[in-house]
Amino acid sequence: MNIGIDIDDTISNTFEYTYPLSREYTRKICKREPKRIEDLSVINHHYVDAINEWNEDEANAFWDKNYIKIVQNVIIKENVKNILDKLRNEGHRIFFITARWDSPIFDIITETKTWLRKNQIEYDDLIVNAENKDVIAKERNIDVFIDDSLENCIAVSKKGIKTFLVDSIPNKNVESPEITRVFSWNEIYEKINSYKKERNEI
Repeated sequence: MNIGIDIDDTISNTFEYTYPLSREYTRKICKREPKRIEDLSVINHHYVDAINEWNEDEANAFWDKNYIKIVQNVIIKENVKNILDKLRNEGHRIFFITARWDSPIFDIITETKTWLRKNQIEYDDLIVNAENKDVIAKERNIDVFIDDSLENCIAVSKKGIKTFLVDSIPNKNVESPEITRVFSWNEIYEKINSYKKERNEI
């Protein structure tokens, strides 16, 4: 099967790295207090902007200063490498579909490939600037899609693609009855195998 996978907060702990940086910026530069994590309820990947209630200029200044550091230093989630290796060894193809965007300061494709290589992650394709993930998933014949954004999961699911929402701190307060929430990469592996059985592919 073709498996489409987001990167930030799906295979990496991006929120845990970014959140402290954003809080410090909001307090020191914007001179106000960010929202509490407990109050966070965001259906897409713009959760950092939302929790800090940045305007466009504030957001641009934060990302200009910190984006490269975040991309280079986020920590990979537990068991991601082992599970992706198992899936590829079983004949599945891995497509990373990320909304990471181009920067005038660095090349996002190069930096993301470097991070994947550093973490010894093998894959079949990398698509960046992916704002319309449902369209990309359909074009790439994705069979299973995995993301931490409920908005993306709902859009892709409507294309008839099996979709899993990766549990994260920013998305804990959002739900959709048609989307299955998963809590670990071991669980993701089990659910992909169950889906293969449903499709009579075992």
